[in-house]
Amino acid sequence: MLTTKHAAAIPNPPEQANKEEAVRTAEHIERLSPERDPREAARAAARAAAQENAHDAAKHATRDIRRERRRKEEKRRIKPPRKNTK
Repeated sequence: MLTTKHAAAIPNPPEQANKEEAVRTAEHIERLSPERDPREAARAAARAAAQENAHDAAKHATRDIRRERRRKEEKRRIKPPRKNTK
């Protein structure tokens, strides 16, 4: 249960955050609306797609690097100790 002390520590009450989010969403929709210049809307959509693709590419690259590092660690760990073969 939140007390007044906790409530004072919360910077934005939930209603305020929801209003701000609604305003941001409305502005975003307005920016992408085709009623403005259709070329501008197409450019905005292309920018959003490029940003998403860049994010996905970075995510995959990071995952591949980690996978390679893990594979090298496993190879190092699996080697059995060498025995004297006299």
